Amino acid sequence: KSGCIHCGRASSMVEERSPFDEDGLSSDLSLIPTLSEDKLLSVLKRRYEQDLIYTAIASVIIAINPYKPLESCNQFDAAAADAQQAPPHVARVAAEAYQALVDEGTVQSILISGESGAGKTESTKIAMACLNQLSGSSSAAATNALECG
Repeated sequence: KSGCIHCGRASSMVEERSPFDEDGLSSDLSLIPTLSEDKLLSVLKRRYEQDLIYTAIASVIIAINPYKPLESCNQFDAAAADAQQAPPHVARVAAEAYQALVDEGTVQSILISGESGAGKTESTKIAMACLNQLSGSSSAAATNALECG
């Protein structure tokens, strides 16, 4: 079974993860015992300043448009020993949805929302590329799906 070029492979989320990245910033805000609006905004701002545009709140990913090319936007740590422990990324959400579809046979959906210019199209392209790779679909099928909107 081949893995996603963005996330390495499909897998479900793990219950126990450290709430902090190597830099001491929280990568999953749901693991912080007390989270206020000020704390949430502070963490998002500090992560953004370090080009860490993806932040998790459990299975939800907050993506902040960097308005500049970032390698981390289009690449996912495929070298991670376990995608469940991988950093927050839209491809991780896509991989987890695909794995749940395969394992449980339940319908999955991924909601990508935001204001104009927030990066919805780019996030959708990454999610589609991951789903395309995991499912073994042809590039033409993914391209047609994206073009049909």
